[in-house]
Amino acid sequence: MNFIQRKPLPRRVFLKGAGGVVLALPFLEASISKAQNIEVPKRFVVWFTPCGVGSSSYPTRMDFTGTAYEPLQPFADRLIVTRGFAMKSIAGQSTPPHPTGFGHMLTGNRCEVRGDDILSAQNESIDQFIANRMGPTRIASSLHGVVNERNMSWARAPSGAVSSLRAEQDPLVAFNRLFGGVSTTPEPDEEEAGVDRGRLRRASIVDAVRESYRALSCKVGGEDKKRLEAHLDYVRGMERQMEGGGGVVAAQCTVPGAPGRFDARSISSGQQIGRAHLEVLVRALECDITRVGTMQWYSHTAVHGSPYGWDGGLRSHHVSSHEGRTAGHDRVYAEELARFLGLLQDARAEDGSSLLDHTVVLCISELGISGTVHHLADLPIIIAGNAGGKLKTGQYIDLLGSNRNGFTRAADWKAQQAPDQYFRPFDVSHNDLFIELANAVAPEGAEPVKTFGRADVCTGGVPQIRA
Repeated sequence: MNFIQRKPLPRRVFLKGAGGVVLALPFLEASISKAQNIEVPKRFVVWFTPCGVGSSSYPTRMDFTGTAYEPLQPFADRLIVTRGFAMKSIAGQSTPPHPTGFGHMLTGNRCEVRGDDILSAQNESIDQFIANRMGPTRIASSLHGVVNERNMSWARAPSGAVSSLRAEQDPLVAFNRLFGGVSTTPEPDEEEAGVDRGRLRRASIVDAVRESYRALSCKVGGEDKKRLEAHLDYVRGMERQMEGGGGVVAAQCTVPGAPGRFDARSISSGQQIGRAHLEVLVRALECDITRVGTMQWYSHTAVHGSPYGWDGGLRSHHVSSHEGRTAGHDRVYAEELARFLGLLQDARAEDGSSLLDHTVVLCISELGISGTVHHLADLPIIIAGNAGGKLKTGQYIDLLGSNRNGFTRAADWKAQQAPDQYFRPFDVSHNDLFIELANAVAPEGAEPVKTFGRADVCTGGVPQIRA
């Protein structure tokens, strides 16, 4: 008697549908899964704004009333507002604060700086590190930027070489990179009949997944086949919801329309460029085309003068940061962040819950909280999202605590050459935050991260933010 020997399936099984859309199957018995629930992978986004934050702008509690961060009040229960993180990795590096902070901001390690440019880094940035651990997606990571001339993300090649990655400034190019080959176009007679194009796109995705499920069911047996049939019933139910104008699939796999063309060098189009990027990024995260993204609002020092053409003509952000007059700039960035978090909140994860609940947004700058002094401690770091319950949101944490009023921060940024003058023992390295976030968004079973970047400034994490 001949027996058919089934080839073991990989632990993570994907179905490739129309136009290259890849949707994940639940773990099956054949792929060593024990859970019948839909797995929801975590997502991670870096949100960068330049020039630090004014000391009068940054909140000191979870009530943001009267601060530049007031637009974020509706999301207070989804945020962790921190103070006290420091770029302790810069100790011993005597280069200017803007580029030095920009180089260390996501790498947590020494970098080579010349003038305002970062020439090299010693390790990959936290976004690329996390992207490499996230598991297979169509695009490893998605980088977006508004009029940026300098790069904040760094990748490590298999050879070990580290090189910078440029954020895409054109939303249309970013759209084509992420969604090229994904969306389908209805036939002319369907357009003439007034059929909704977005619904046709989503329906074609469900059709492709349904056929792929049937094909896969021939390759599994026993309990796996029962789980697969149950999941197919779930897909059919979502399809019926979709036909009614709502439902998980309709939200999860909405393909956005292609953005228009912008003049990336035009200050006046900064807001429109940024919003177009964020719409593309959210939909890519929603469809699991990518799980890691960055949004870079200009480069350090906010090059090209005033970074906004829509806010009533604010002065140069960089100049304002030396004068202690950044409240207007801080507020418009907070408004855009609130808008982005709203998009994530309305987007659907694989199980139908809010995508924001499965995402971590790291909001960071290259400088600290200050009136006029450019320093690299007391960083204005806000975390949005709880990574599927891994992080304790809705809290304000001052890591310096009672130590805050017991010293004066050295005003001269060159004091970083002497860490005992610049940093204090109670300063918490932002490398520890990266350790914590990397572990929070890691796939199940991933080896815990114990150090990141410059190992000698790492202490293992930040337990205060854990759920």
